[in-house]
Amino acid sequence: MRLSTRSLSRLVLAVALMALPGQALAATKLAMRVLDAGGTPIAGDSTIPGYAGWIDVASLQHAVTVPIGANGQPSGAPQPSAVVIAAAWDLATVRLFQSQANGTMFQSVTVEVIDDPAAKMPMALTRLVLEDAHISSHTYGFVEAAGYFDVNMTLSFSQVTITDLVAGTSATYAWNPFSTSTPPAEDKGIVLSPSPNPTHGQTEFRFALPADSNARLELFDLRGYRVRELFNGLTSSESTVAAWDGTDENGQRVAQGVYMVRLSYPGREVTQRITVLR
Repeated sequence: MRLSTRSLSRLVLAVALMALPGQALAATKLAMRVLDAGGTPIAGDSTIPGYAGWIDVASLQHAVTVPIGANGQPSGAPQPSAVVIAAAWDLATVRLFQSQANGTMFQSVTVEVIDDPAAKMPMALTRLVLEDAHISSHTYGFVEAAGYFDVNMTLSFSQVTITDLVAGTSATYAWNPFSTSTPPAEDKGIVLSPSPNPTHGQTEFRFALPADSNARLELFDLRGYRVRELFNGLTSSESTVAAWDGTDENGQRVAQGVYMVRLSYPGREVTQRITVLR
């Protein structure tokens, strides 16, 4: 089975691997293997054949943004986001939290997309390996209908390698986040700066364009669906501030994860990522 991808624009590489019933990924599962700082596996409860001791994962989100300059060409190194993982509470969960509480990193975190997990010998399609990873944040809560604790973890890392195990190709990105104190996207007076980022809710997007520019600021999820229009109109000579309260166009709070904000104006676009934590 080949995984299809959908990108928000040519400026963004987005990876969103989710085990969703009834979708193209219904016959696949995700599993994660974590090695502590000493290289010892942190054992989980996975029952997938060949993945004993791994941790079952419900979803994974990751994005990589390439800054684009005034000439339409890359103007800087790729900017990978943190990886957001959702999983059920299991044997490994508190041990993962221990590493966060003690301030220690994981030697590596490996996530594989597994085809036909019910087979005697399931085949891995895609692999993500995070080196020198640590949990930058986590949330958890009891899901009554499902009868288990749901855990969401945000993982930072020094390097991530994404490998297509079928084609034998891979891409490696070094951690290169935007500074929270410096406007992350600047292009001859054009600035797009979400603050705070990551955010738990209220966020302000600041951007500066030539006066009387017809601009639109929109927020998208990693599937390319528009979540909210934040600004649509003419700008002044001063910086424009668009506030966002963390909700979609229906007034519902958005889920934790990585989102993309796109500033469009005549002849150009600037795209930036923002991470929502819950």
